[in-house]
Amino acid sequence: CSNNYGPYHFPEKLIPLVMLNALAGKPLPIYGDGQQIRDWLYVKDHCSAIRRVLEAGRVGETYNVGGWNEKPNLDVVHTLCATLDELQPRADGKPYKEQITYVKDRPGHDRRYAIDASKIERELGWKPAETFESGIRKTVQWYLDNQGWVANVTSGAYRGWLETNYAIEADMPILSVFFGIIVRMWHDDHPPPHVHVEYQGFAALISIETGELLKG
Repeated sequence: CSNNYGPYHFPEKLIPLVMLNALAGKPLPIYGDGQQIRDWLYVKDHCSAIRRVLEAGRVGETYNVGGWNEKPNLDVVHTLCATLDELQPRADGKPYKEQITYVKDRPGHDRRYAIDASKIERELGWKPAETFESGIRKTVQWYLDNQGWVANVTSGAYRGWLETNYAIEADMPILSVFFGIIVRMWHDDHPPPHVHVEYQGFAALISIETGELLKG
């Protein structure tokens, strides 16, 4: 699939990072010349594509899901700034794009990511409903309306909630938390008593019944 964006996007990624830095009056960092191209897919369109594949996809086939929205990173940032100018103008009336700063490009930074999503359109009749502009507008509005979520994530307070509710120590790899959540969502008439998980040197034993970390 292409690069996803939309509600609940973790703030370290380009779109939410730029948005939150802009609102905080911080610089908007752009790698190199900002001409690295990515295809952008609104997250709810991705969900609709998955539903369509489940409904009509052929077993054993692979379907690429694209956004039909290839944009240089600099254009993405300019679109974000213009949307913020409209929805939440700066107190001084100046445009957010004045906060753009260029930083040294990272080694090996890919100039373009692209995906051919013609198969899912041809065979299943699916295309994204959102343009980049409409998706960005919905995304910016969601972040403006959900500042509590943003504050909780950026402060790291959510880790305490996970520790309390899933009996996982705050310094354990976050991956184990997600396995715990998935286990709790797993509905099966005859599940095993526990599941053993190994990932990049981390090993854990998680209870199927409670989702708790038994050993890790």
